[in-house]
Amino acid sequence: MLNKKPAEKRDFEQEDIDIHSSMQQGMSNILVSVRVRPLSKKELEIDGRCLVHVLDNNLVILLDPTADLNLPEDSFRSNRSREKQYAFDMAFDKSSTQEAIFEKTTKFLIDGVANGYNATVFAYGTTGAGKTHTMIGDADKPGLMLLTFEDIFLCLDKLSIERQYKVRLSYLEIYNEEVHDLFTTNRISESLDIREDSIKGVTVAGLSELMVTSAKEVVNHIRNGNKRRTCEPTMANETSSRSHAVLQIIIEYKDKASGLDADIISGKLSLIDLAGSERASTTKNRGIRLLEGANINRSLLALGNCINALYENSEKGTKIFIPYRDSKLTRLLKDSLGGNCRTVMIACISPSYGSFEDTHNTLTYANRAKNIKTNVQRNVVNVQYHISKYTDIISQLRQEVTELRSQLHSKRNMPSMNIEKYLIVLNTHFQEEAKTRKIIQQIEQSASQLGFVIFSKQVELKSVTENSDVYIHKYNEIEALRKNVDAHEEQLRAEREKTLELEKKRLGIENSWAKLGIGEPYLSQLQLEMKKMILSITSLDMESKESQVQVVIEQKDQYIKLLEEQLKIRDTILESNQELIRQSPDKVTGAYHNLKSLQEISSKSIIMNPNKNRNSYHIGPIENRDYASSLPPISNSRIPRPKAVSPTASTKSKESTNLPIISKPENSKDKYREGRRRRYRHRIRSYSTGSSESDESYASTYVKSEKKAQVKHALKPDKSNASSKYRK
Repeated sequence: MLNKKPAEKRDFEQEDIDIHSSMQQGMSNILVSVRVRPLSKKELEIDGRCLVHVLDNNLVILLDPTADLNLPEDSFRSNRSREKQYAFDMAFDKSSTQEAIFEKTTKFLIDGVANGYNATVFAYGTTGAGKTHTMIGDADKPGLMLLTFEDIFLCLDKLSIERQYKVRLSYLEIYNEEVHDLFTTNRISESLDIREDSIKGVTVAGLSELMVTSAKEVVNHIRNGNKRRTCEPTMANETSSRSHAVLQIIIEYKDKASGLDADIISGKLSLIDLAGSERASTTKNRGIRLLEGANINRSLLALGNCINALYENSEKGTKIFIPYRDSKLTRLLKDSLGGNCRTVMIACISPSYGSFEDTHNTLTYANRAKNIKTNVQRNVVNVQYHISKYTDIISQLRQEVTELRSQLHSKRNMPSMNIEKYLIVLNTHFQEEAKTRKIIQQIEQSASQLGFVIFSKQVELKSVTENSDVYIHKYNEIEALRKNVDAHEEQLRAEREKTLELEKKRLGIENSWAKLGIGEPYLSQLQLEMKKMILSITSLDMESKESQVQVVIEQKDQYIKLLEEQLKIRDTILESNQELIRQSPDKVTGAYHNLKSLQEISSKSIIMNPNKNRNSYHIGPIENRDYASSLPPISNSRIPRPKAVSPTASTKSKESTNLPIISKPENSKDKYREGRRRRYRHRIRSYSTGSSESDESYASTYVKSEKKAQVKHALKPDKSNASSKYRK
């Protein structure tokens, strides 16, 4: 057997470079690439067969859906009768990333647009094939639109040294054959007209163009425009785009060294996300969705007819009329398909069994489009073509004069080298002072955060059983945090001392200017710079105070929160007690009946007062209710009860309540003493507070005095008896 020579490995990267360089050097054919998306979950559940395979990064094989697909990969070569093969400039399988597609299909166009050439990138395919994902993407996987603008502004930054660039942005949609501006806030805007200019080409009258200066600004505008774009779910696609979206960026520049007759170079990049063709039987659309689908298919059919006509003209050399005016989409794509433009077509297809017919049609149109040729020219416009440009030149020259005057004024007021040295010293000092204050602010914030943590740990510690492992662990954590707080306070003290030293140094710097003999206007300039820096330092101090106030507010909030928790606990306890009272009301009611009010106790108390009758003085109850209620209550145990003169069996039971009559003393000295006792008792009653001590003092004094009087009266000899005995 003859030994076969091993197949040489193809250098795919070199082939891509050759394709890009040939287009940049003037190759006029459209670059056509194909992207195969992965099978969706629904497609995997229904059938799960993959009909499309990509070989060698440019060959697409479409298998017959009626054939047996359970074959090894090596059988592709041996079963050619069941295959449909298409060769394209580039082909991407389901594992290709957004960045890889951007690198190979769009990135090489940016340099041409920045140098005055037109370029177009559009995605073509059926609904649900992945066109919007390829062009726009999402937050995690940005599409070609977002990736393109980052590279555009990087390129312009490099070229802006010798050139003056202006970048304008526009975004529109074609919905039901009507053109709407996506940058206007009024969603229900009037339909815009498409017009053709011999110099500018196809334009949209009334379309807003925004001046942009950065990629971030462009991304924000695109996201706002996408929110206004018409998207509705269908049976075939949950996020179906119901309109064609056209994003255009126009880059104009001129050389900075050119004069009044400078040429303006203009390049335009169009990024187009087409709506997908759909079958009414598949989508099951009704009403407005059905009308939208009909208009989408109409515009895509017009695009297909234009591709077929351009293919016939390029392949057979005929001069077939190109029906650009059949749709507004084809009118906008006139330059992109057969005019002054470098065009890239990305055909998005689905590998599923149910999308075989749509995939076959897409590949057929893409295969024809790769033979279409365009005529690429650089867009150069002379300033003198329109008189209105002179107003722009005048305003530009005035702006330059203003800038030159400001530069001249700053040169005149520029200080000498010695002043520059002092300014550097001053700036260095204030940088150190600002750094110290920022460190103080950071330490205070850190200490306050530690305080919050310690507070929360202490609250948790109260709910833990003492002498347990958890209690000891939390206690140790709190102690460690307190040591950390102490370290922060020590560091804060050192930084504040450093701040005081820097402030003294600042005063020394200001005093040194006068000693050095710096005169006007340099001294005023130095003082002005110092005031500006002092203001900046003051603003830092204000920020620190605001942060401290915020910390105090947070501490108060935590304290309030803790009190609210305590109130909840109190309410819970009260509710539980109320529930216990409801469960045993008899016991509680009996206890309640034993309680007496203060007024009841005062009214039922017996306050003793000496009353006078015709024979003698005696103690009796007060009949005046108002006077009695105004006096403090006295318990029965503290009221004096002398023994009766002749107790009997009937009177013994009444000793505790009935008081005997005390005889009036006959001696004048006893009368005097009795008067003093009455006055003393009256004074005691007037100043008594009703306490047990006052009751005791009042009662004891009265009882003692009465007992003394009785004893003296009993010990006095009976003179009448003695005299009668003597007479006997």
